Amino acid sequence: MSNDIRTQQMIDLISSNEEFLNQFGALAKSVALETGDPSFARFVQAITYVSRDEIKPIFGGIKSAMKPEKVSKSKGPRTPVDNTWRAEQKALFTGRGMQWIYVPTDSVSHLLEEDNEVQEFFEAAGQAWVRYAGPRIEDNTQMAAFEVRTLGSKVPTPKNLIYIPHDEIMAGEFNRLEEGKTPAQLKLEEVSQPEEDEGAPINLTEDSVPDVEIDDTLLGNDEETEINEDLF
Repeated sequence: MSNDIRTQQMIDLISSNEEFLNQFGALAKSVALETGDPSFARFVQAITYVSRDEIKPIFGGIKSAMKPEKVSKSKGPRTPVDNTWRAEQKALFTGRGMQWIYVPTDSVSHLLEEDNEVQEFFEAAGQAWVRYAGPRIEDNTQMAAFEVRTLGSKVPTPKNLIYIPHDEIMAGEFNRLEEGKTPAQLKLEEVSQPEEDEGAPINLTEDSVPDVEIDDTLLGNDEETEINEDLF
């Protein structure tokens, strides 16, 4: 309902109240005579001023009474959260060298960039290695988070995480690094150099030595040259 319609409804109700109109008219006449000021504008201003003090609070009370009562929601005791699974999961990765596991390379590929050196090591090994970061809730599912250290196993990158379901972890469906060692201890991120055989003896056989032709002019004439004794 628009304000114009509501205003018109009030006008209709006030206009139909003869008792009010009679008293209101008598009041207006009395005010004009006693003040000696028959100004309608000032009379309306005076009525407005008095209405703010005397009538407005009445409308405020009615407005509050007309508001629907708010239904208070009773807060019951919160159900305690069972975090036992977190402690159980952490226990699997507690201890030195127990945090690193192998995962398929395709499970970390979305976190790798072309200039990440570890990508070369992952591809060479045919698998990737990630470090346990802790229990997490992802999509309302219990998960174990693992950190993919794209800058090398010794450089933490806590925002690079992959997730494995908690149930799989607790079922032991993962492969830990050999002997519980770290990638650095296993030298998984070192470039292998080809071995050089420095001490191997050189075996020269008759077949391995090439034939060399010597020009006869370099060896001189086979015939004996006569010596001129007069030169001495």
